[in-house]
Amino acid sequence: FASGMSFEFPILLIILTKFGIEKFHYSLQKLGFSTIKKSPQHYGLSLILGGAEVNLWDLVSAYGMMARTLNRYPDIEAGINRKATYLNMDANYDIEKPIFNAATCWFTLQAMREVKRPEDDINWELFETSQQIAWKTGTSFGFRDAWAVGTNSKYVVGVWVGNADGEGRPGLIGREAAAPILFDVFSALPQADWFYQPFDEMEQVSICSKSGYRANEACIQTQDKQIPKRSLNTEPCTYHEFLFLDSSETYQVNSSCYNMSLAKRRSWFTLPAVAEYFYKNHDPNYRKPPQVYPGCETSNRNNDLAIIYPKSNSEIFIPLNFEEVNEAIFFEATHINESIVLYWHLDNSYIGSTKNIHQKKYIPSNGTHTLTIIDEKGNSEMVTFEVTVSGN
Repeated sequence: FASGMSFEFPILLIILTKFGIEKFHYSLQKLGFSTIKKSPQHYGLSLILGGAEVNLWDLVSAYGMMARTLNRYPDIEAGINRKATYLNMDANYDIEKPIFNAATCWFTLQAMREVKRPEDDINWELFETSQQIAWKTGTSFGFRDAWAVGTNSKYVVGVWVGNADGEGRPGLIGREAAAPILFDVFSALPQADWFYQPFDEMEQVSICSKSGYRANEACIQTQDKQIPKRSLNTEPCTYHEFLFLDSSETYQVNSSCYNMSLAKRRSWFTLPAVAEYFYKNHDPNYRKPPQVYPGCETSNRNNDLAIIYPKSNSEIFIPLNFEEVNEAIFFEATHINESIVLYWHLDNSYIGSTKNIHQKKYIPSNGTHTLTIIDEKGNSEMVTFEVTVSGN
């Protein structure tokens, strides 16, 4: 999918929803994040966006695990168990059973190696003395901590910048405060080769250029790429499909309402409502699927309707404004069909309808609430959220 942080966040949430919060939570614990002690439900979807605190040692250890898995891949395959003979990340480590396979680690570190570096190192590829580094930065809530972690085949470096008392400072962000120190440290370390690519754990397949999934026959733009063999079990692209259009290519049609000998089959890139809401702002060439021909019978798609705000199980604090009156909140939804009417209900009470722009201003009371939205075809979405009103 197109890059851009505002679009990547909802895509990450969709991925985590499909993968499962419990499985992801378990994987993080296997990686050794000792501070993630609460239940998966406590963190929710925020877990994939950094919604859990970790310490720098655990973070460095996780990067080291991926590097050791790649460094020792041939030995692991051969069943050899030996100790390192020099002092670096491998020292005093027996060959552990890898948490993730070598191909997964290679693709992860390769993606982080290609991240654009800060301005002082932006042209690092032009210098023979530059190190190839997989790196990532982070900034904690309230600008209390800025960190950067990086690895190559010999060393893992972790950098923390902040106040010892935990007080935040505006502008303290990982990329600007911690990343330059990270690259200075690597510049002082001996050169290291990049990781060996574990081809035996990879397979070359055709990939859909738009979605990144394995291509199906409806995908027009494809690329041949190496992927982990385990990824062969994933489903092909779910966002490209063949649509049947009328002779003018204005409407979708089917055999119940149209002479299919006159229909035209076209490949189309279609997205669920929640993904389309963000994606269309990043791709000016994105086209919605044509509307269904009037009178055609078609099955409703459950993902045509999505509630953008509030998120399920969220907690909303409503403050007093300068006139000491509680502020309203704006519910927001999206639908594949922009002209369709949505009907809004809060706690089984009808609060109105919207068309084209699906936003609803409302001042809910203190407590737990359920928002339900229904479209003209009977599709519905529901979220439950908690409201705390200032002064109550």
